[in-house]
Amino acid sequence: MTLHGILAGRKTYILAALGILTAACGYLDGDLDAGQALQALLAALTAATIRHGVTTEIQKTNSPQP
Repeated sequence: MTLHGILAGRKTYILAALGILTAACGYLDGDLDAGQALQALLAALTAATIRHGVTTEIQKTNSPQP
């Protein structure tokens, strides 16, 4: 199995997790204030949420209707 195959469907979530980790580290290191860290955190969560919503809707569309 290739790396692309292993990461299929997970890349967005991995990047979102890294974004959350980066926001936390930036805040704890003092590079980001609380507002900036919260903004980065929400951006990462938004990306993951949108990705999940799109995947769910595609699955609904592709499933056979009774």
